[in-house]
Amino acid sequence: LSIEPGALSIVVGKITHRVPIGAITDFLVTPGLIWAQATISAGGHEPPPLDGIPNASAQSMQAAVREAIVAEKARHLADALPEVRAWHAHCLNDWRKERWISGDTVKDWMARRPTSDAIGNLVKLHKTAAYAKFANSCADNDQKSLAWFFANIPASVAKRNEDFLARELKACQDFFNQIESSPLTDEQARAVVCLDNRIQLVASAGSGKTSTMVAKAGYALHRGLCAPDKILLLAFNAKAAEELRERIQARLSAVRLPGDAIQAQTFHAFGLRVIGEATKKTPSLAPWLDQGQDLRVLADIVDQLKDRDPAFRTNWDLFRLVFGRSVSSFGAVAEPDYWDPEKRSAGHRTLNGEVVKSQEERRIADWLFYQGVSYHYKGRYKVETATSTHPQYIP
Repeated sequence: LSIEPGALSIVVGKITHRVPIGAITDFLVTPGLIWAQATISAGGHEPPPLDGIPNASAQSMQAAVREAIVAEKARHLADALPEVRAWHAHCLNDWRKERWISGDTVKDWMARRPTSDAIGNLVKLHKTAAYAKFANSCADNDQKSLAWFFANIPASVAKRNEDFLARELKACQDFFNQIESSPLTDEQARAVVCLDNRIQLVASAGSGKTSTMVAKAGYALHRGLCAPDKILLLAFNAKAAEELRERIQARLSAVRLPGDAIQAQTFHAFGLRVIGEATKKTPSLAPWLDQGQDLRVLADIVDQLKDRDPAFRTNWDLFRLVFGRSVSSFGAVAEPDYWDPEKRSAGHRTLNGEVVKSQEERRIADWLFYQGVSYHYKGRYKVETATSTHPQYIP
């Protein structure tokens, strides 16, 4: 047996077998008392089992063949390097920018991740001896590209963004202290720096949502991330939009940033503008809005949706029957709205026909009833608690 470039040459008597090394899946040696047998698995290219090999020779033969198999597989792994390098370079263009890396950027990276046959072979042999031999023989830059190819990209980006956030909070501390009349809180500053494509912030009334919006626009200008005329702030009503405009002008001018071109509009005004620019005709509002028929038209719309969509009908009824019923403010006691003639007591009647003590209990009972959950109101407690001085506990 001799190892040649790309193949094993096996001479048995006058017969020569050539076995492609790339086709070999295993070279198995079975030692005997004195002689060993060698079996080659190569997907139909293999010779018959080789007998009569001294045990010591068979073991060294096995080691040499397996090393040749690893070397042959590693040789072909280099075919994937150009694609891996190019993909890594594309990702580095965004990675090296001193700004937040968005989720959409990561999606773009993963969509461009190469998937050729050479890449498939690379993935298949990852974590094998052939890959280790190949990777160790690569230059430093190629090793970095290979490490990136097999890295957990979302986790790496999350760590990188956290590091970037920490640097920005420190570098822009003076800006965050001056952009509003009061310094931004840590939560507000984090929300400002995070510039992903879509961000949802949930905050209570008076917690500084407007301040955060103003600071976010100012931060984008402060860091040169976009031009002022590319920033649009939207509000639900005209008063809020006007407040945004005033705050933008006042606060950005205070820190010497150009806020004149930043737009603040209501959703409706923005929608009308887009339609007008696209169609060259600004639409008129529905006539029923000014004729006091808005509730009737909305009811008709709801009826149409209920007829077309069973899921909408279910959710609408759940809202109307359960969540749409008012509940008193925290700590207040609501007046009973029902009199139970049988029990001669007042309370709040549920969809199940019971009378409960509070609006909150009614909402819970109505939700259970609507979901088809069987329940007991004030059922007997499962543990006997009555004593000579206290009656049985009733939940």
